[in-house]
Amino acid sequence: MVCAMNSVYKFMDFIDYEQTAAWLKQLTNYSFSLDELVRIYREDKCRIFMDVAGIRGDPDFDDDPNVTAMAVGEGVREVIDFKPVGGDSFKKCKLIDIQFSGPYYSTFDLEVERLKNWSARIQKDSFEPYFLPADIEALATSINSHDKVEYKNNAMADTKSTSPVDAISGVSFPYSTEKLKALADAANKYWASYTPDKKKPTQKEISMYLLKLLDRQLTPNGEVPRDVAELPKVIEPESQKKR
Repeated sequence: MVCAMNSVYKFMDFIDYEQTAAWLKQLTNYSFSLDELVRIYREDKCRIFMDVAGIRGDPDFDDDPNVTAMAVGEGVREVIDFKPVGGDSFKKCKLIDIQFSGPYYSTFDLEVERLKNWSARIQKDSFEPYFLPADIEALATSINSHDKVEYKNNAMADTKSTSPVDAISGVSFPYSTEKLKALADAANKYWASYTPDKKKPTQKEISMYLLKLLDRQLTPNGEVPRDVAELPKVIEPESQKKR
């Protein structure tokens, strides 16, 4: 039955969270919570989609900001970005602002806007993500390509964690925290393959990436919170600090 379901998932257009979690469990022998899959999405390791039928939001009228209209969703659309309302983390928030890909039905001209993105605010309880089977297969391959023995001896030493989220970023630590995970991911993204002939990443650029991973927001003054702004210095290679 397990093998049969694997074959079925491969040929489905989309799979929901329950199907995704079950399939990842079969492919990797690890369990994923929805919060963990959201974090993986934020690290650009998979895409998320939603059935937006009936969802109403704001259309993209950047070319004419004076136009007031409403976007009405149709079909399954990709989630371009989303953030908790009020600066709360995804785990604690009750409302989410989401940006979707087009098309959508516009109440302004009663036509379908095919290329423009649009946004909506929804209750977190109504957030029902879908995933692409190809993305999930690639994610499982990435997880399985790491040394599971090393992962079990290190990342899983934190008994509160039973998923391989750390292993994706190659964390080798006797315990796991959200900031350590984010730091490891940022180090891999900006410094692991860095060479002097490439443009050096800025502290601001890395700070904004960490802000996204940690589900944090800018301060009312538009600045990165101090505790996050100091993190890029932690992962910058010593050789680069001398440059």
